[in-house]
Amino acid sequence: MIYPMRICSIVGILVLGIAGCRQSSSAAWNSADPTFIPYPVFHLVVSADNRFAAAQLNEKMEDRNSRDGRATYILDLKTGQHRRFDPDTEFMTFSDHKFVKRGFSISSEPIVVIDGLVTQHSFAIGSHAGGWRNSKSDDLIFETGRIQVGEGFTELSILNPVTGAVHRVPTQQSDSIGFCSVTGNFYTEHNSGADEFDAGGNFIRTIPSPLGLYSSGCNFVVPFGAVFLHGPVTWGIYEANHFNKLVEYPWTDDNSDLHWFQSWNPTQDNLILIRTSLASAAMKTSDVVDVRGMKVIQSWPWPDNPNEPPTVWSGDGMAIATVRDHHIVFDPISH
Repeated sequence: MIYPMRICSIVGILVLGIAGCRQSSSAAWNSADPTFIPYPVFHLVVSADNRFAAAQLNEKMEDRNSRDGRATYILDLKTGQHRRFDPDTEFMTFSDHKFVKRGFSISSEPIVVIDGLVTQHSFAIGSHAGGWRNSKSDDLIFETGRIQVGEGFTELSILNPVTGAVHRVPTQQSDSIGFCSVTGNFYTEHNSGADEFDAGGNFIRTIPSPLGLYSSGCNFVVPFGAVFLHGPVTWGIYEANHFNKLVEYPWTDDNSDLHWFQSWNPTQDNLILIRTSLASAAMKTSDVVDVRGMKVIQSWPWPDNPNEPPTVWSGDGMAIATVRDHHIVFDPISH
């Protein structure tokens, strides 16, 4: 069994300085119960093979909202082994059970690739922010031409997470990026619509519409504004071939029904996760919606407290992962 302190000793000072690896308090964890997490979880990412989960949590049990107690752990859901990282470390996952740090603040730290619990690679790409994965090519994309925090980017860098090769792609000023996982093409938003690039970063065309967040099979799409980077807006779901609108979710300041886009299912093209607040209902929900008939097929409570357990897709898209009774659980999606 590899304990966090041993991992630190193996990978050396580099990880101590970059990834913030520390020995965790083993007394609170239970190796005989591998999905157990002793602390409140407020953010969760599950690996593509469902073997590992990265959880942002609060180690101050008496005050779940305290920022002083925040930390991030990667947990092996089969063995219970785990590794602790510095507060507010947020990971994205790719390629079975690899993780890489992403963030919305500008950083000059190297990009560190972690395979399960073990640091595999470290790549210096200069100042960067953000972080996305192209699921077709398995390349990683980071903002490297960022003007300043909150002002978007003018360059993207495509990183091969195996070889470390980097390709710089100049863009119009943008703060959003989307992908089509079928073609590997990616899209950046700007005032005139969206620019389309192939997986290698070659410009293809400008689309006169701000649509770029595609479903896993690229048959459906939502606008960049659905992620509310600049505040709530009216958004909708569209058929991708001709941009026919299937449904619109208006945003108003009164007590009307409200909807927040969460994410598309990673493997099932017709499923989308939406947070819903109905004027007629006391409880807000996280809903799995089948866009073929715009039907809610499953719901989970969505508490108002943002530090309550999250609801996210499992890596294979066949379940919703959440935390219940201090355990990471997978609720199968019913059809």
